[in-house]
Amino acid sequence: MVVLLKIAIRDGWKQQDNNRFGQCMEIRFINSVDDKILFRYAPNLKDKPVWNELFSKLKVYDKMHKDIFNLVKTIDGEFYAGMGDCNYDKE
Repeated sequence: MVVLLKIAIRDGWKQQDNNRFGQCMEIRFINSVDDKILFRYAPNLKDKPVWNELFSKLKVYDKMHKDIFNLVKTIDGEFYAGMGDCNYDKE
């Protein structure tokens, strides 16, 4: 199942506790099969360092995966083991 992310505006909650009025912005996690909302997340500005760290680490993680994938292709040619299959035998 693919989960889609959508930014939306909705009526706020804890308006008095957070010194806010009206609506808030949220990220909706949506099931791509039936368009149902699986989860709602209303980010707070205090969360920004966490998201910055996440994307910084994701960038490094993605590059390492691509480097390993390309190394395996260099060694095995187009007959590389995919999907984590360590038992792959090309003969």
